[in-house]
Amino acid sequence: MNQMDVNGEKRVPGVFEFYVYQTVVKGYSDYRSAISRKQYWMGTLLTNLLLGSVFFGLWTIVYIIEWALGNYDAPLSTGILILGGIVYLLYGIMGISMVVRRLRDTGKNPMWIFIAAVPYIGCLVLLILLCLRGTEVCPTPQRNKTDTSLWCLIGVLLGLSVIGVASSEIYLTTL
Repeated sequence: MNQMDVNGEKRVPGVFEFYVYQTVVKGYSDYRSAISRKQYWMGTLLTNLLLGSVFFGLWTIVYIIEWALGNYDAPLSTGILILGGIVYLLYGIMGISMVVRRLRDTGKNPMWIFIAAVPYIGCLVLLILLCLRGTEVCPTPQRNKTDTSLWCLIGVLLGLSVIGVASSEIYLTTL
């Protein structure tokens, strides 16, 4: 947060840089610090939105190209789905780090993460613990040009995904 820009002024990170990069990606191996409730939930939401829209949009583009070329077996689009699954598994490691840091902020022992292994009730208890008010105060990031371009990219990819789903429905009904 104490970075300086070219003019020597204090640079405030944008929304995606603050919640996705600093909270999720940069802190993937940080099990000692704490993150606020807002940082946890915004980081989780924006990272899932970004990863989901990129992979689903990429899958849709490849699927439409394969469909236009007449390759109905779709091995490349299946490969992209497998790659997306691997990336989400890696994101799961970052998610565990975020849960541990969030539990630490609420004053709970990070070992409470294992409560999720209890069938049915464990995940509900962990969700309640993640929603508790903590001691960390979340600074407010500023919007910048990178945020606007990322929101536009997510919108375009989600739009392509909707078109891809609609075209695959049309294809499936013609079989």
